[in-house]
Amino acid sequence: MSNDWKEQKKRQKAIFTARQNPQYEVKVRRAELGAREFIQESRNSWNFIFAKKERRW
Repeated sequence: MSNDWKEQKKRQKAIFTARQNPQYEVKVRRAELGAREFIQESRNSWNFIFAKKERRW
């Protein structure tokens, strides 16, 4: 029983370490997705602001 617990702990630690230290390609891909999402949200908010101003005129 003690060995099962130790093996499970080792597996969980390996999974945690792998998630904390992703490969370079994974980091680049996540950064691209984050940048695209930021640009899209920025455009949406600017369109909303300009649409409000146009209604006032």
